[in-house]
Amino acid sequence: MSKSSSSSGGIGFLGVLTIVFIVLKLLDKIDWSWLWVLSPLWLPIVVPVVALAAVGVIVGFVYLVIYAFEGKAKRSRRTVRISASFPGNGLFGKGKSVLGNFIKWGKGEKKWKS
Repeated sequence: MSKSSSSSGGIGFLGVLTIVFIVLKLLDKIDWSWLWVLSPLWLPIVVPVVALAAVGVIVGFVYLVIYAFEGKAKRSRRTVRISASFPGNGLFGKGKSVLGNFIKWGKGEKKWKS
């Protein structure tokens, strides 16, 4: 003897809700746009996509913040190492800073610090 079972998925809650909204719209019981009348059909697709996009943006933002702080920490360690190799003298002598001169030059100051 073999048992055969059949299961039917049926129309489901959202399908029934869509039919109810359509009937109410056609009978002028609700004054909604067709976009919202048919929303039970597209909302189950749009909501997860928007949620995933929001999670992606949040994760990306957190990653960038962490990466920026990590890069800043690496740059500061590197600066300490460079300044430790030239104690008290900057890069080319006492009081002369190449980076400072480039920053001033970029701001429009034409005179180099000597």
